[in-house]
Amino acid sequence: MDAPLLPPSYAFLWSLVAVVAFTLLVLAARAQARDPGLTANQRLVWTVLILIFPIVGPTLWFASTTPVRRVGPGEDPTGTEWHSRRALR
Repeated sequence: MDAPLLPPSYAFLWSLVAVVAFTLLVLAARAQARDPGLTANQRLVWTVLILIFPIVGPTLWFASTTPVRRVGPGEDPTGTEWHSRRALR
């Protein structure tokens, strides 16, 4: 007995989900690799979370970061940089 074919819209939807998951994974891995506020253990835990849970891990990473304004003497106060909340402690 042959399996019924899936409608093309399902194939498109699942392809879109895969592309979004992969994009989130790459962006979160890049962001956490550049975060100077993480210790080696924190970086390892985040890397494992991001790789094992490709949608939930990156979502948690981006939810736990916030834009922070770092202004030094003579710097432009309008710029913002992304840093984790942990880096502020």
